[in-house]
Amino acid sequence: MTEAHPGAAQLEQFRRCELSREKARGVVRHLLSGCASCQEVTSQWWPTSSHQDVVIRRVVSLNERDGRGYDYEQVFERLSEELLERKLELAEEQAVVPRLREDLSRHPVDRQLVLIQNSRRFQVWSLAESLLVDCQAQRPRNPEAAVDFARLAVAVAENLPADRYSEPLAHDLKARAWAELASAQRVRGQFPESEAAFEKARQWAADGTGDPIEKAHILWLEASLRVDLRDFDGALALLQRVIRTARRHGESHLWGKALISKGMCEGFRGQADDEIRLIREGVDLIDPGLDPRLVLVVRHNLIHSLVSAGRYHEALECIDEARALHHKLGNELDLIRFSWIEGRVYQGLGRTREAEALYRSAQDKFLKAELDYDAALVCLDLAAIYSCQGRHGEMKQLAEAMLPIFRSRQIGREAIAALLVFREAVEMEQVSLGLVREVAEHLRQLPGGEAQLRLRSGSQPSAAR
Repeated sequence: MTEAHPGAAQLEQFRRCELSREKARGVVRHLLSGCASCQEVTSQWWPTSSHQDVVIRRVVSLNERDGRGYDYEQVFERLSEELLERKLELAEEQAVVPRLREDLSRHPVDRQLVLIQNSRRFQVWSLAESLLVDCQAQRPRNPEAAVDFARLAVAVAENLPADRYSEPLAHDLKARAWAELASAQRVRGQFPESEAAFEKARQWAADGTGDPIEKAHILWLEASLRVDLRDFDGALALLQRVIRTARRHGESHLWGKALISKGMCEGFRGQADDEIRLIREGVDLIDPGLDPRLVLVVRHNLIHSLVSAGRYHEALECIDEARALHHKLGNELDLIRFSWIEGRVYQGLGRTREAEALYRSAQDKFLKAELDYDAALVCLDLAAIYSCQGRHGEMKQLAEAMLPIFRSRQIGREAIAALLVFREAVEMEQVSLGLVREVAEHLRQLPGGEAQLRLRSGSQPSAAR
């Protein structure tokens, strides 16, 4: 959305092509943001559709590309024709998508891909968009399903009939589909595949409409991969490009998301105060209606950052709002992680009885879910309490219960070695709070460590490996 909301008089000037290039550009960007009141005013000028934004972007970008500048009278003449045509086509497409999805769902994914590649019936823009929506929804909770949805969307996008869709727009959709596939592969831990998919996305975007926001969105997703590969400098460079583009074009939501991602990246680098500042700047810019889960993720991770910085009283002030969001928008695993981080807040405030109860609950639930890394880290938080209180017997029980479980499951050698050091020290009754913290810090530095307390929206960086 633009900085200034255009009034009726300015919109009328825009319609008559009486605005300067700079002001007209700002109005176009504002209209693309989906402002309801402005859409009500402009709806009498041209038909509306969900493709209005991409059509406007296409026309504007093509005008820029061929050197004619912003001839808005010509733009809207072309828009009136294209949008009317697209509105009718889109209505037809959207009506058949549920049936297409139902027919595809009767087959395994590989068979669905064959059907998409060989039947024009499934080569429909709205089908690709529907699959990408499901990809984004599944990414945080079921990355494997997200990858499947993205593969299908890529197949649809790459088989769109050239006689039905404009080439630049089709290339934009291909770029978006490949970027979503790359993001889903990242969350699943398929890093080489994710890098290759992002390369595909960049190639298609280069041949698309040239829309800078489309390109910036791909860079934002790719920054998360750079974080997971622990290339923090590379991630920050990409995010800075996204921030510049989003700020220049008045895309507040993307600007806010990029600031939040930059903050999380700084957190992984150990810069907790910078992380807190950037997250707070970003949350003021995002639109909760566009991504409700992102609000939950940001609020949860802000508490994590405040705890890491030792700012426990500030973290406590955020607990009630975060809890309400968890119960409204979170899943079961989100709630377990929230009880864990809530325990760390209470532990930092010296409310150890409440912290212990929350840790025990989180530990039991993580073990039942076979989330061993998480359970190990919670055990060490419990051990820190026991060490301070001199409860050596309970610490022995904790150590004896931990190691057999983790040896029997997929836990790395370095983690096992750290837990062995801990258990041997417990048996010799030589455990200090310093040793507990040292072992816990070692585990957090291993793949999957420090990221465990955080939540992800599905596109957020995890630094998990």
